[in-house]
Amino acid sequence: MRYVVNGLIALLGIVGAGAVAGIAAMLMAAFELTGSCFEGACAYTAVFLVFPLLWIALTVAFFVAWTAIRRRRKIPNITG
Repeated sequence: MRYVVNGLIALLGIVGAGAVAGIAAMLMAAFELTGSCFEGACAYTAVFLVFPLLWIALTVAFFVAWTAIRRRRKIPNITG
């Protein structure tokens, strides 16, 4: 059961990071933050450069935070 829950949390993190990266890439293209928008070049930059890099970065950040939370719970509470 623990493996199923961990798998679902990981899947949720990956999909959630992709959704956030997609929204951020669309907003960056809409506000022309990805460079020159001559003939739709900013949309190509958003789709093929910004979105994958953001998705990877946010997924790594999710797994780092998740690992930190899991390790913090496993440390025994020794108060003396």
